Amino acid sequence: MKRFLSFLLVCALLFTLVLSSCNIEEEPDVKESETPTTEATDKGTEKPTEKPTEKPTEPGNDNENNNENNNENNNEGEDKVDTTPYSYVHTYIAEDVFEEITEIYENEKNYGSAYYLGGAPYVMADLFGLSNSTLKSITIPVLETKTVDADGNFKFTISVFKNDLESIKNSSPVHVYDIAISAEEYGLTESAKNVYKMITVDLSSYGIALEANETIAVSGAEDTLVPAYLASDASNSNPIFNILKMKAPQMLSFSMNCGKAAFDLASNSLFFNFTYEREYIGKDAYDAAVNEDEELATMIETLKAYYGGLNISVFGDSISTYEGISNNINYNSTIGGNAVWYNSGAINEALLYDYTYTYWGSMVRELDMELCVANTWSGDSLGSNRWKTRAKQLHNNDGEEPDLILVYFGINDTWAEGRNVGDLLSRIENRGNKSVDDVVGDWYAETLEKGGNCSNWDEYYASLINTIMTEYPAAKIVCIGLCHNGAKENYYHADKWVPLYNEAMKAITNYLGITYVDQDSVITAENNHAYMHDMRYLHPNAHGHRVIFEAIVRTLFKEFV
Repeated sequence: MKRFLSFLLVCALLFTLVLSSCNIEEEPDVKESETPTTEATDKGTEKPTEKPTEKPTEPGNDNENNNENNNENNNEGEDKVDTTPYSYVHTYIAEDVFEEITEIYENEKNYGSAYYLGGAPYVMADLFGLSNSTLKSITIPVLETKTVDADGNFKFTISVFKNDLESIKNSSPVHVYDIAISAEEYGLTESAKNVYKMITVDLSSYGIALEANETIAVSGAEDTLVPAYLASDASNSNPIFNILKMKAPQMLSFSMNCGKAAFDLASNSLFFNFTYEREYIGKDAYDAAVNEDEELATMIETLKAYYGGLNISVFGDSISTYEGISNNINYNSTIGGNAVWYNSGAINEALLYDYTYTYWGSMVRELDMELCVANTWSGDSLGSNRWKTRAKQLHNNDGEEPDLILVYFGINDTWAEGRNVGDLLSRIENRGNKSVDDVVGDWYAETLEKGGNCSNWDEYYASLINTIMTEYPAAKIVCIGLCHNGAKENYYHADKWVPLYNEAMKAITNYLGITYVDQDSVITAENNHAYMHDMRYLHPNAHGHRVIFEAIVRTLFKEFV
């Protein structure tokens, strides 16, 4: 009965989505001479309001001529590409969330530590969150002030860096902006400590426009306005930190000493806020930006109606470990000796103070699922053959089996020269007149005949999935593509092996009808350093785990529509 009611709820939610998409057609057309400018939250779910602004016309043409041309094309029945520019003003942290943070910061006057300006500039972990935009304002949590200049201003620095790892580590900023902040205007005094005041500074006159491959850093060594940051909090006693973990993980962790030899990752968090403007070409692109977060919330609620109360198990390596969970015999008596990466030290560094902030723990928390077993082992690889036993231990001590199994495994095979991917991909490429399914089917049958005695990565992976399918035939299996990493040369060869492993994984899962989560568009070779907590750039921080969870949600939701 519960599953039937859940099914009805899913249908209702999907009907609402379809209906809302249909209603878009009924919205008043935006005139060609107008460009909607929208103020809304990028990370939140508030519905924006549109404000028309004048759209510049092309040289030598007026709006009347343009409209006549459009009407002629429409009369001819030809499809026109919508090239209308739409401007959208985002808020980096949702306004209601930041209001909650501000109230705690300003009223309780107990949370936040003063920046060490000698470590400036600081780059936020979410390197790409502000890229390809123009900054409109910045909200700064002021904690201390120094002396004002002759004009009565405090100095605050915003720097622009290329957001690839090597540029942030070794290069000077592309631009440096000295922001003048009036002491009188913002009610600040000289040489003050424990200020605990949020101030919002208009940046329109500075023209801080970021390219798609640029990000910002905050503060400078000579600044006279000192912001607050949040020290890592293993005790979970800092309410602002707890809000960020749940509602704004993009603020967790940052890089310090950017452009300097002393570059390092910090296990602390910033809590600035920004408004920034992006331009989208065509209404489809604009609607996607406006509705992105609202759609994600709907996806989560839809999946929760279906998966709520069901059992979930995880099979993986260090990326999926968590001390006290993935080695806890209360879940399964065989996992007590499992090696763990996310121990107490790494948990603090990655800001994962509870297992429910891992990508798989978020499935438990946000979809209301029950954790069956997290059978994950740090350092394990397909070549170890340990998987042959572990893949059969995804049920709990009570004999309950998983309804959903997440498989995130295989990155450790990239060690040294890596485990050869095998010949599956070359067979597909040189298949001639045979279909891909026929080629993969023949290869799969040959692989199973080896009984797990494999020599190549593709064979090992197929054997692993077959073992799980055989042991838990009623479970839905979701395979997660491997994330790119930026580890030391000659240690992990991610640039060579990860793309090949992922392509083999796609071919295998597609043939078996198994869900595949593609991380190439989430944690990539270009942005992986934004989502990792260790200098190997292999193990995700809280923000990285969040984006993996969101990728799983979006993938599973597609199966409903």
